[in-house]
Amino acid sequence: MQHHTDLDIFVDMMDSRHVIHDEVIEPRQNPEYYITKAQHIREQFTDNKNYYFFLKEFITKYKDLDDGQKISIKEEMGIFEKEIPKKDDKKTDIKIKKGKKKTKPKPKLNMGADDY
Repeated sequence: MQHHTDLDIFVDMMDSRHVIHDEVIEPRQNPEYYITKAQHIREQFTDNKNYYFFLKEFITKYKDLDDGQKISIKEEMGIFEKEIPKKDDKKTDIKIKKGKKKTKPKPKLNMGADDY
């Protein structure tokens, strides 16, 4: 005869659609275990809106992954960095022509005729 706690009996009586946080992730399992667990959770989403909220919360630790893991995830999602085409190594000189600097002419001294 099995021994059941009140909580076990209560959970059994509840409709499974109303039970939250019932997924237990076991530590130190093989990768297939986690893949299958993720697939099971993902299949429960019926619309993209709820999947979006789940995924947004789930990826908060993305920054903690190493570079190889990040690259693998980006490839799986189809996110590729655009290559910027390199221009010739020659430098492009842009010359700006400046107009002649206008200066005020110096006043001329009247040296030719004596006005006195």
